[in-house]
Amino acid sequence: MEISALQPNMVDELADYLRQGGRTLLIKGLPGSGKTTLALHLLNTVGEGRGIYFSSRVSDESMRKQFVDIHRVLSEKNFIDTRLDLAENFLGQVFESIRKKPPIVVLDSWDAYAKKMSEIERLKTEEVLITLATSSESSLVFVGESIEHTNLDFLVDAIVEMKTMELDGRLVREMITHKLRGKPIWRNHEVISLHNAKMHTMDVYRRPDFTKSRITLAEEDEDVFSLGTSQLNQLFGGVRRGSMFLIELSADAPFELAESIGMGCVLNQLARERRAIIVPPSGVDPILFLRKYESVMPWSNLTERVRMIVFEQLHGLVVPEKDSEDSVVRQLTTDDPQQLMASIFRVWGGAKKRSKDGGVIGFIDMSQFETTFATKMDYLTELTAISISRLSLLRDSIIFVTSEGSALKQKIQPVSDVHIKITMKHGVGLMYGVKPHTVVYGLNQSENPVQPVITPII
Repeated sequence: MEISALQPNMVDELADYLRQGGRTLLIKGLPGSGKTTLALHLLNTVGEGRGIYFSSRVSDESMRKQFVDIHRVLSEKNFIDTRLDLAENFLGQVFESIRKKPPIVVLDSWDAYAKKMSEIERLKTEEVLITLATSSESSLVFVGESIEHTNLDFLVDAIVEMKTMELDGRLVREMITHKLRGKPIWRNHEVISLHNAKMHTMDVYRRPDFTKSRITLAEEDEDVFSLGTSQLNQLFGGVRRGSMFLIELSADAPFELAESIGMGCVLNQLARERRAIIVPPSGVDPILFLRKYESVMPWSNLTERVRMIVFEQLHGLVVPEKDSEDSVVRQLTTDDPQQLMASIFRVWGGAKKRSKDGGVIGFIDMSQFETTFATKMDYLTELTAISISRLSLLRDSIIFVTSEGSALKQKIQPVSDVHIKITMKHGVGLMYGVKPHTVVYGLNQSENPVQPVITPII
């Protein structure tokens, strides 16, 4: 996984920190927040098969049912079930384990043991454990059951809190790093997933390197335009021919995240010798927009199969033969929405004639419409709805991109067949389906800008 040098993955940072030996970590969080999953992840990456896990809540059998790959992390002899042990017996085993100098020892949960002691005994025991771990080569991980501050907070070297929250009624998980003694905390909030009972960290968004763009033709039937990846096709059913696919961007979400989905679909159709109509965002040079994808297919194929439409007068943009069907860029200058729609349909009709099977996909950012026709929004909305119906009869599809505050979005959202929203959380791109309703997914386009990897946050 590629990580920015300025914002390293804090889960990996924790593992590196514990590998130094003699470090102590407290993992806090409410039930179900992922404390045990993080502890097992650290046990695996730091322990390398030699870590020791003390369990006060769950039996070995139950643990192995919940975490199916645990046998790769933890041998039976290194799983110590202390559910029925007295406090003094448990502590004797912990002391003996640390003296054997394993790379890491996990106490899950420490609170369960501590509750069997008096307050004075607990304080003394914590101090002894910290001292023993610090003077040894073993790192010690306490898994707590409370998010309240205790004396242990002041003794340990590091504290992380596992937390869950909601995003439009959907679960989002995060790891908060509160303390990392002697080391900088580059990212105090890390968006995570527990998919397949494993710890996954979501990469912080970075502007993609479009030279890495590649496509692999995903399977599709004659009634569906592929979204470009099997993951997206399974999640949303592709783009059904004659449908409208709406991508809503939050105010802080970069257009490139929507572009990864929309252009993934477009490029898949171009590779099948179909045609595409693209309206780029307001202020974007259409030629530069299209040239980003020369790594996917030759420029001659792109200019043959794509028609870029702009309404704005862009500085430095030269459009030769602007009335010719062979021109890749069509600059439509009119202040009448009806004339504009008629012109777009003429371009669309020309593309349809040249498509191998008559199929045309539109990838349209609505910002140009809203900038150009800000005072005629009701009229534009009516024409847009009529145009969507017309394209449905032609069995062509449109992928619209709008901002969450868009007046036009409010009007076209009810007639969308699929509606997804892309937003940001702690610098991470997140996506979820509004229609159909889905969980939140982490969106990563660092390896391939037009075939994003999506990870369910569950």
